[in-house]
Amino acid sequence: MKTKTILFLTILSAVLFFAPSFCHAESQSVNNYDSLKNAIASEDSSVVITLANDIDLDAPIEFTDKTVTINGNGHSIFTTKQLEDASWPRVGNATLLTAGSDEAKLILNNVNLKNAPKYGAQAYNGGTLVLNNVNVTGCGYGAIITNAGIVEVQSLTLGENGENANVGIEIAKSQSLGADKEPKLIMNGTLNSNQTENVVYLAVNDALATFDVENSDTTTDKIFVSGNTVVVTDSNNNVKFVSNENFKEGLKFEGDEFVPNITVSVRIMYKTVDTQIMSNTTISMEQLNSLIKLDDLGYGDYKLDGYYLDPDFKESFDFETPLTEDTVLYAKLSAKAEKDNTPKTGVQSYLGLAFALLGTAILSMVALKKKEF
Repeated sequence: MKTKTILFLTILSAVLFFAPSFCHAESQSVNNYDSLKNAIASEDSSVVITLANDIDLDAPIEFTDKTVTINGNGHSIFTTKQLEDASWPRVGNATLLTAGSDEAKLILNNVNLKNAPKYGAQAYNGGTLVLNNVNVTGCGYGAIITNAGIVEVQSLTLGENGENANVGIEIAKSQSLGADKEPKLIMNGTLNSNQTENVVYLAVNDALATFDVENSDTTTDKIFVSGNTVVVTDSNNNVKFVSNENFKEGLKFEGDEFVPNITVSVRIMYKTVDTQIMSNTTISMEQLNSLIKLDDLGYGDYKLDGYYLDPDFKESFDFETPLTEDTVLYAKLSAKAEKDNTPKTGVQSYLGLAFALLGTAILSMVALKKKEF
């Protein structure tokens, strides 16, 4: 029995001793290029790094065998070097940070990427890049690239990137990569940019043959396939950004097809209220009633009596029928029943007084008769 107890205590001690290694990796604070590079190059399979200040990179940083989380605390990662300077080749990797294989994942939180000779960050050859509260500006080729990797946008803000034309998120595939690797872009939050051109850019001169766009169940902005382009929409399905067109023969777009909004216009006497819904969907009476504020429109003395397809109110609108094109409806109004709020004055008041006096007199006479008996 004692032997079993000792064995149990030994195993328990070992579990408690090694338990921290199975939990979240301890964060390492870094303050320069060397400390950042060494932290990423450690033997740990999961590394958490906190920036103590802005980091000027002497060379690109790429890893292929771990998960790296960088908590930027609002600091920046950048380089003062130029393309073709030592360690920043024109042919080869000149991106600030790269997750470079299936086993590599880079998570960027609350950090700015600036002034890269090529791109701010890259998901390469199956690698995964997660962008959460990331700002990218001033990069020579583009802000972000999924080069046969996976990019997940949680919160990304783009400034101007690209020397000849703006390039935000580039979807691409290098000629050297195998057929089993294709790029994917996942929307899982919001994408904003102070530019409108090529916020999403489809590479045209590489080995791109298939790419996938995907939306999480909880994302605010969404990305869809639309013909030879992809579009990014906001929470109301309004288009925020449209990519360049790519007419490459055989190029396969994978993802949900974009369904545009249509406009429903409701005519109320001499005024019109517009709203938008997604094409091939329905709109309810409750939705329309909530949009039409008769008091605000100056029709507070009226009430809604239904919606029609014609101004003569002969054909009722069918709320069960999906709408596929811009539609005009006509709201029928009727006057509210008037309440009689006239003060009881004049003749009405005198009649009331007379009846009251008559009643009092009758009661008095009855009382006197009772006394006589």
